[in-house]
Amino acid sequence: MKRILLLTVLIMWGDYCFCQYYRNSAGLRLGGTTGITYKNFLTESMAYEILVSGRNRGFQATALYENYFPTKLSPNLFVYIGGGAHVGFEKYERYRRVPIEPVNPNTGVIQNIKQPKYFSMGVDGIAGVEYRFTAPITLGFNIKPRFSFIGMRFTNFEFWDASLTFSLMI
Repeated sequence: MKRILLLTVLIMWGDYCFCQYYRNSAGLRLGGTTGITYKNFLTESMAYEILVSGRNRGFQATALYENYFPTKLSPNLFVYIGGGAHVGFEKYERYRRVPIEPVNPNTGVIQNIKQPKYFSMGVDGIAGVEYRFTAPITLGFNIKPRFSFIGMRFTNFEFWDASLTFSLMI
């Protein structure tokens, strides 16, 4: 009985591990926008991704829609492209209207100025490659350009937000 159970588990796990299509994954994005990511495939070639990250000493949530295309180099290598939007709060030192180290004229002591947080929202794009290992792990590299409206007063465009992504298929 133990052998039959072990054989059944090995067959099911082997079928799971050698698939190139997975339904969900969760992992880490390490780069300009470092955070945790969750991806859900709607079909074999369409997915949405939720990214919760820290940026500029603040918090940001990003939702992306991605299209996946297989490559001829390897059956486990995929190219993807997509877009989405983000919202969050960020601190921007370059937009402060006070000196970096203001001195109190009465005491001569440097004052600690609290930096304001700005509401940030905008649009994002994403383009990258993903390799799906035979184990339930994926490794990806992507570039995520973004255009932000900061506090509805300033705009910010960043093209080179590159990162490595490590995900575990769940």
